[in-house]
Amino acid sequence: MDINDRLKAIKEQQIKRKNSISRVQGRASQDLAKELLGIPDNKYTASSDEEYWNSGKIRFEVKSGKQVSETVTKFEHAESQSWEFELTKDEQRELFSMLMMPHGTKDGLFICRISQLRDIVEELKSLWKQEGEEDGLD
Repeated sequence: MDINDRLKAIKEQQIKRKNSISRVQGRASQDLAKELLGIPDNKYTASSDEEYWNSGKIRFEVKSGKQVSETVTKFEHAESQSWEFELTKDEQRELFSMLMMPHGTKDGLFICRISQLRDIVEELKSLWKQEGEEDGLD
């Protein structure tokens, strides 16, 4: 075996190892997301794969690692920007979500910390209920 073959074999071995580590970390992220969201195991499997989650009508796709770095950075920047204004008030609102509204569409993205999701949903429900009462839609 010459040096080029040896180097090729080592490189392939490194790639396999890296891919294996990424899969393990990805599954750990999937498991943590499922736990944080409070999604129960389905009766057939406790699979990490989102496709097998017992999530009713909701489809999920968990992304982790380098592929989410840019989005997380944008979220943290928006959160910091929001806090700069919020800290000037006497009473601060603790919950934060980021809305991304791409030009040319009639829809957007709602992003928040999973740890705040339940509280944010409750606040939104309260706002929607108030809106319905104000419109006489009770």
